[in-house]
Amino acid sequence: MQICYPKKIKEEKKIITENNTTYPSPFILSDDPDHIYLCWRGIGWHPTIAKLSLPDKKDNINVEWGPYQLVQSTGARPYAKYTSNGKDKILVSPILYWTEREVWQFLNSNNIPHCKLYDEGYKRIGCILCPMSNYKQKLKDCQRFPHVKRKWIQTIQKLIDAGCLNRNFTDAEFGFNWWISDKSFDQYYADEVLQQKIEFNV
Repeated sequence: MQICYPKKIKEEKKIITENNTTYPSPFILSDDPDHIYLCWRGIGWHPTIAKLSLPDKKDNINVEWGPYQLVQSTGARPYAKYTSNGKDKILVSPILYWTEREVWQFLNSNNIPHCKLYDEGYKRIGCILCPMSNYKQKLKDCQRFPHVKRKWIQTIQKLIDAGCLNRNFTDAEFGFNWWISDKSFDQYYADEVLQQKIEFNV
């Protein structure tokens, strides 16, 4: 393998700012090819952006606007990821170390629309009857999305009929009610079945 080295390495150029400069992400957009949009962790170690001129004949550049801090967070040194469509947009994703309160403050202060399910008390909206949600939330999903509950019960019945379940389900709905209960099967079976069989002689 042959490695070719440049005959002359040019002088290193620095952009002197009053702020920290780490993790730079430069973009040149086709709609504005005469500028460099530089995103980095800058002001207060927060996501920052500035618009720079292209290097002149001496490889010097000018900061034409900015730097501007993109987000405010109480978290220490929040990270951000930057992507672009290469044409006219730069997407900033500075969510990593935000608290839930900070996310809502950002959405509300910038009038960004959000799913109305959050206004109804939902915390997770990625799926219906999510295994990670609690019993109360699963009951709420059953009431709001009864067709999804029916599909779950139909699926459990198919698994029972195919002999794929080794639980002592009396029927598919029993299996579904256990699944949303957040209890172990033994505990649920004891509570729902065994206790009903206990007879007291007075």
